[in-house]
Amino acid sequence: LRRPEIKATWYRCRACAIERGPIRARGGIVITADAGLASLRRAGTIVIPGWRSADERPPEAFLSALRSAYARGARILTICSGVFALAAAGLLGGRRATTHWLYTKTLAERYPDVQVEPDVLFVDEGRILTSAGSAAGLDLCLHEVNEAATLIQEEADDEANIIFGAVLDESMGDQIRITVIRETRCVEYAK
Repeated sequence: LRRPEIKATWYRCRACAIERGPIRARGGIVITADAGLASLRRAGTIVIPGWRSADERPPEAFLSALRSAYARGARILTICSGVFALAAAGLLGGRRATTHWLYTKTLAERYPDVQVEPDVLFVDEGRILTSAGSAAGLDLCLHEVNEAATLIQEEADDEANIIFGAVLDESMGDQIRITVIRETRCVEYAK
């Protein structure tokens, strides 16, 4: 949804796919991706909503794209079985991770260098985040949006500390006039 009244650019979403054509998900959902793996080169956040099968290794082109994205600073989130793509890419070694309870034993057996957390909704390891099932994936995505909003606010506060100056004018008696100066504009607030 475009929101022209909001000046901040939070997310631009793209659906990317390894192969061309419609992607069929469980529950009869069909997704048409408008981009390929090349889009991962520019992504700041990548969400892997699941993987086909814990028994199927993702294609090397996908794994390489994930490794490259992580190396340049992207955050990568997985939901449910999507964790197997990160593990196959070698991005979970020495980290905590979780997945759907049906897959926790398989994940631990196949990737013994991953510290599997079977009893949590999601795990935040900085730029690598994993969730249990699809409902827990919603919690993880809300967590990600909250983290992003916090970063945006911190950046705005830093910018405000640099750009804004306030002049208190107590000459108005019991009223205080605060003049806020931003760049060349001046806005007055009276209390």
